[in-house]
Amino acid sequence: MSQAEEPETVIDVSGLDSNKLLRRLRDQESAKSDAISRIRLTNSGPSVELIHGVGAFLRSNLLLECEFDLGDFVFFAGTMADVRVAGDVGKSCAHSIASGSLLVRGNAGAYLAAFATGGYVAVLGKAGDRCGLGNSGAEMVVRGDVGDDAACGMSDGVLVLGRGAGKNLGLGMTGGLILIRGQAESIAPDVKKVRLKDADNLKTSLLLARAGIKATGVEFTGYRPVGGVK
Repeated sequence: MSQAEEPETVIDVSGLDSNKLLRRLRDQESAKSDAISRIRLTNSGPSVELIHGVGAFLRSNLLLECEFDLGDFVFFAGTMADVRVAGDVGKSCAHSIASGSLLVRGNAGAYLAAFATGGYVAVLGKAGDRCGLGNSGAEMVVRGDVGDDAACGMSDGVLVLGRGAGKNLGLGMTGGLILIRGQAESIAPDVKKVRLKDADNLKTSLLLARAGIKATGVEFTGYRPVGGVK
């Protein structure tokens, strides 16, 4: 039986800074319930400075939806929560997450999901440099192109790139799988092209479908570390 959802809670961020919003979210998280908490962030003001750290350190089964652009460190070191952003996000979003998910319908800055150990991250726009830096278990999808040094130091997990990458793709990579459609400006010598199995193609298709992207795994080229699984 699926878990019930609580009625939606709407928080208007107009007049709230990052610290005040963080406290509001912590208060909501501490109201323990067996149901899934659902929170929607809105902005009734004419404009708003980018709020940083939205969803940072969340540790509960919570659905957090945001209707506008956010700053850096969205869902930083988070666990379990499902965070969805209709606009763009800044740097280091989903950094160090262990589980849960982040869906960004716009673009993301540098260090997307850096040092993540698990969870799912999808960006429907572009992502900046060092996407997936040090990833050791997260499953990542970026529909647009990404900057330089994607998957740098990656040791596990999956990085799916829908429109190519910048320089040094896979630099220092020791584990995991890169799947790319399009071209990278340069491929690091640490990785090699591999033949994908049917299971790889199926998993890629499922990761894309979860983000609402209509594509299949057979459209992608796979790369693994030199000396890794063929």
